[in-house]
Amino acid sequence: MRAMVVEANTLSALRVTEALALAGFSIVGPARSSGEAFLLAQLETPDIVVLGADLEARGAGNRLADRLGRDMNIPSVMTNEYAKPQEAVTCTQIVEVALQRRRRHS
Repeated sequence: MRAMVVEANTLSALRVTEALALAGFSIVGPARSSGEAFLLAQLETPDIVVLGADLEARGAGNRLADRLGRDMNIPSVMTNEYAKPQEAVTCTQIVEVALQRRRRHS
């Protein structure tokens, strides 16, 4: 499975990337803005996107998630930069649930 990480905060991006890689995901990115992420998604077609809610502007992550779902049928999971390192495991579990739901509805 390929997971794309989109996060403006470098430390948060590293935490999420590391957790997903340890869980066995191939990593796409990380991208730092919604524009960069959309272009990368078009090129790499990830199975899921893990992204921050606020990228270059407040709510940009929500708009990107809507666009990826609508235009490319790619599910998204939102994170925030305030997550603690131990919460990265929970993030990977949430990603797994999102992918299971996608498979059931496909």
